[in-house]
Amino acid sequence: MHCLVTAGATIEPIDEVRLLTNRSTGRLGCKLADTLSQANHKVTLLLSESAQKRPSSKDIQIHPFTTTDSLQRQIIDKSKTEVAAFFHVAAVSDFRPEAPRKGKVDSNTPHTLQLVPTTKIIKSLRNIFPSTLLIGWKYEAEGTLDSIRTKGVKQMKQCKTDGCVLNGPAYGTGYGLLREKVHHCNSEHELFTRLITLLS
Repeated sequence: MHCLVTAGATIEPIDEVRLLTNRSTGRLGCKLADTLSQANHKVTLLLSESAQKRPSSKDIQIHPFTTTDSLQRQIIDKSKTEVAAFFHVAAVSDFRPEAPRKGKVDSNTPHTLQLVPTTKIIKSLRNIFPSTLLIGWKYEAEGTLDSIRTKGVKQMKQCKTDGCVLNGPAYGTGYGLLREKVHHCNSEHELFTRLITLLS
């Protein structure tokens, strides 16, 4: 089956030198892409240009992205081919500078950065891929297991996805694969195994 995976952080320009981004390295998405490829699935990976990791498999088609808008364009372009499953692992910025400055802002001058919300890519995926298995991600740094589960359920209902992977300090050790209920996975290997079974 053809699987589409996103990985890494979006990068939003502040000026022509500085960027607004996050700490995602792309490691988890790259490992998932490798695991899917090893399971004999065709894999297309949309990977951030800032990612510190890359997949090891040579069979994976890699397409780079930078900003949230560029990632969305890549997704729309890849929807022209049949995609059986979409794993949206990328850490997409919630905000971007309202008006990136030309050149480089003088570091000796006080500067106020006005941020505006970015496009919520995950909300558009069901319209783009009406019959594709869609799995989102919900990373939360604060909260409890109950609060992150509630946010995962909300994401699934609002975005009409088929599942949501829960992780981060709010979830605790391991990962949770939320479907009708949360299936706890002690390791990445266990998570990937569960995700691959959804393709059969």
